[in-house]
Amino acid sequence: MSEALKTEVRTYLQAPGIADGREFIAAMRESRALHHPWVSAPCDPEAWRRYMERLDRDNEAGFLVRRTWDRALTGVVNLNIITYEALCSAYLSYYVVQRFAERGYMKEGLRQV
Repeated sequence: MSEALKTEVRTYLQAPGIADGREFIAAMRESRALHHPWVSAPCDPEAWRRYMERLDRDNEAGFLVRRTWDRALTGVVNLNIITYEALCSAYLSYYVVQRFAERGYMKEGLRQV
């Protein structure tokens, strides 16, 4: 039996919106110790506003990784400096919400990007 047939879908991707700000900021504050020194995730309203502005650019994309059954924010995936030339490329970054670390949610979310 293939892995795809054995695996239930526990996550889905959502484009971040302004309404997600409060939840996002709280989750990133909770996860600061885990993220430091590798990621400086938006942890206040001004940083969230800048993040949302950046995602409006044609060469940036962001996705919230949410748990299917309760919509819990489990992590974030970003594609930065996307180029659409002869060689398409982007920088990938991702980070998990601390309480969901080591549960496979980010692995599942990354497969959907």
